[in-house]
Amino acid sequence: MKQTKIAIIGAGTVGATTAYSLLLNNMVSEILMIDCNDKKCLGEVDDLADTLQWSTTSSIRTATYKEAAQADITIICAGKPQQPKQHRAELVETNAKVIRSIFNEMGSISKDLIIIMITNPVDILTQLAQNLSGLPANQVIGSGTLLDTVRWRGYISQEIGIAEHSIEAYIIGEHGEEQVPVISSANIEGVPLTEYPKLGQQKLNNLADKARLKVYDLIDNKGGTEFGVASCVTTLCKSIIFNENLVLPVVTFSEEYQTYMSLPVSLGSQGVTQQICIATNANEQKALKACAEKLKNTYKNLK
Repeated sequence: MKQTKIAIIGAGTVGATTAYSLLLNNMVSEILMIDCNDKKCLGEVDDLADTLQWSTTSSIRTATYKEAAQADITIICAGKPQQPKQHRAELVETNAKVIRSIFNEMGSISKDLIIIMITNPVDILTQLAQNLSGLPANQVIGSGTLLDTVRWRGYISQEIGIAEHSIEAYIIGEHGEEQVPVISSANIEGVPLTEYPKLGQQKLNNLADKARLKVYDLIDNKGGTEFGVASCVTTLCKSIIFNENLVLPVVTFSEEYQTYMSLPVSLGSQGVTQQICIATNANEQKALKACAEKLKNTYKNLK
């Protein structure tokens, strides 16, 4: 069996929690941690190393950017975090500089590397990462609206008492203010969610808004969010490592909209294997087009 090596660039709260989640889930042979703050990175590695006796992971160590360029999967979560009442899009110029610096340090990149971007604004920075890496679009993805989708399904589950995994409902588009909950085709075993007595169009919209706004409460209450996104990224890694071809909403290049945005895709050992075209109504299509234009303009104006 192939010995999988995952590099995590950014040893802050999200990076460290992601490493811990990977360790607990026993899916990777070696974890490399990289950060511009060597002392902080070493501290996180030393702390995480204490969990190795309960994991099948053989080692976790500090590494270089060049080593990250030769890993099987590289997760990028370095950058300035979102602040209270701040929209993710406001971080674009600051964090774009961080991403450019990272790729400059990485040097030559393995042609087989799969990159998972977490740093916000993730839609824009995933496109930037793909351009800087020169890798095929299917090998560079962003965590995108996977967490938004998970939150929405969780709220729906609480309303109707059916497990989240049985709910087929996606939030797509931007991981941010312009994200689009696809209500028209959301269902449970073919039964539209709008037909459930406790739900309906307005209720589902309200629950989607609750999912979108949750991050602001988390930032206000505890300074950020890490457990949910780390679990989502672990799911992405698992689908890649074991070639599960799970259908998950991630940031990828859309031929239809000619930009990077979150869409449901099948995710396997080569990255994105296919995009899943879920049914949308006229209003949802209009919202997606507006979202795509916003993302294209933001990237076009990126300095």
